[in-house]
Amino acid sequence: MAFLEIHDLTYTYPNTGVRALDRLNLDADRGELIAVIGPNAAGKSTFALLLKGLIQADSGKIRINGKEQVTSGTNPGVGILFSNPENQLVTSIVEEDVAFGLEVLGEPSEVIAKKVGTVLERLKIIHLRKRMPHLMSGGEQQMTALAGVLVLDPDILILDEPTTYLDPYARVSVLASMRKLADQGKTIILITHDMKEAANADRIILFDNGRAAGQGTPEEVFSMPELGERYCISPPFLMSLVLEMRSAGLKVGWPCAPGSLARTIVNGMNDRNGSSSKVTGRPATIHSGEPALTFDGVCFSYGQDVPGGRAVLNGVSFAVEKGTVALVCGANGSGKSTLLQMSNGLVVPDDGKVLLGDRQLKSWKKKRGGVTGRVGLLFQNPERQLFSASVADDIAFGPRNLGVSASKIEGRVLKAAKWVGLPETLLSRPVYTLSGGQMRRAAVAGVLAMEPEILVLDEPTDGLDPGGVTEFIASTRRYCDETGTAVLIATHAVPEQIVCFDHLGHLAGGMIQSSGPPSGVLTGPERTLPTQFLPDHLIMREEMLEMGVALPDTILDPVVAREKLLALAKGEM
Repeated sequence: MAFLEIHDLTYTYPNTGVRALDRLNLDADRGELIAVIGPNAAGKSTFALLLKGLIQADSGKIRINGKEQVTSGTNPGVGILFSNPENQLVTSIVEEDVAFGLEVLGEPSEVIAKKVGTVLERLKIIHLRKRMPHLMSGGEQQMTALAGVLVLDPDILILDEPTTYLDPYARVSVLASMRKLADQGKTIILITHDMKEAANADRIILFDNGRAAGQGTPEEVFSMPELGERYCISPPFLMSLVLEMRSAGLKVGWPCAPGSLARTIVNGMNDRNGSSSKVTGRPATIHSGEPALTFDGVCFSYGQDVPGGRAVLNGVSFAVEKGTVALVCGANGSGKSTLLQMSNGLVVPDDGKVLLGDRQLKSWKKKRGGVTGRVGLLFQNPERQLFSASVADDIAFGPRNLGVSASKIEGRVLKAAKWVGLPETLLSRPVYTLSGGQMRRAAVAGVLAMEPEILVLDEPTDGLDPGGVTEFIASTRRYCDETGTAVLIATHAVPEQIVCFDHLGHLAGGMIQSSGPPSGVLTGPERTLPTQFLPDHLIMREEMLEMGVALPDTILDPVVAREKLLALAKGEM
């Protein structure tokens, strides 16, 4: 008998007829780390809410350790981390928020203090204990919410996209904590769109239309032919390379890190050739043009006189050229969101200037359409931008308020929805019935419908399934090329599809540490971005370079990189 048993679990959202779970069956053992994957709206988050007892199933049974769960009321033995950390933060100081659950349970104050300190140390966020959550970055809020769950020491831990807002440092800390908890006998259910995380789980369960459509070890699931064809889910770069190497008759184990796989390939090359080989490529081309958006020496502080306040930006200079897609990358708390909110005047610099074209931001406020008609901004949390009765109404809100005629608004709504891959069948739906990924698409569509001159997106691919991430970045590239719109995107790690970007800036220590074409910033000798922030194919390139094998600087496309690496492994280069 499994520790957790789910039998025929069914749930339909009230007043909508949307069936999120349809006779779901699955089980899990103690000490098992299970990754739950699947496309947006497959029922993953609804499953988490049902298991915690936050909503009541239409039918079906949940048994934990042989005991059937009550039909209503939350289960204290099940901990849950929501995909949006703001939904889980209830106090004004971090350590008080982490202690909240223990206080509700009536734990003695000295026990609470010890447990809170321990979990903050484990997650390496002890420095946040006196900070105010509303002044922290999304990643810092996520770590705080996770600490509030872990401090309760639940038997079953459900993590709904726990690393969505995290930089690579925090991501490693969270994943290490999950593995340690599983080793201690906890049952960990990780809901994720990150296939790198799924590939390192004990077992993967694939959700589709509210059912478990397939399951097995990572190697078994990622070998399923229908994974890409039907679900638009592809194995992560390292897993894909390992599977292809095995198909070629090469012996390589899993799991493995980028460095160990690089060493395996180089050692094989040395065994065949007796020395290291070199592969060279053409130099990168530099894109130049007229600036659309410029940050000129901007400084900003949340106020040293405010508890938890701090200086964030200290002389940031960065420009986005017309007709280009630019990326700003940096760790949690580096000031990315603050910088982006300066682009349309939501945050005003303490010093420095923000220019649209060759004019300062404030001068545009007097012109027709103002700043909001020229700069479209997507927040990190899409829920903040959705408020209308239906999806279509929400997308239409911006152009309607810019004075676009009613006869043109419908066309703009349909066009924007198509750009972001939002089916027309969802346009009549209430926004609250959308999945997290669908909400993000709808929020982006609402910005595109205003047809801004500059598009500013804060972590736009968070919450999207793997196919959605690839398509979104490709669509953004096409949108920029076809409309001439300048695009600025902020992320906490370099996306695998970096080949689609024209310009990259590394934000750290309140300043832009390096800036330029991605091939130079990511592969040149002056790179400031830590290795952990790079996609795996570029990490492998770095490792191989140290061993005397020089892959081309211009290999930013993971597909091309995988072909080159496989050829090297097979002795074809």
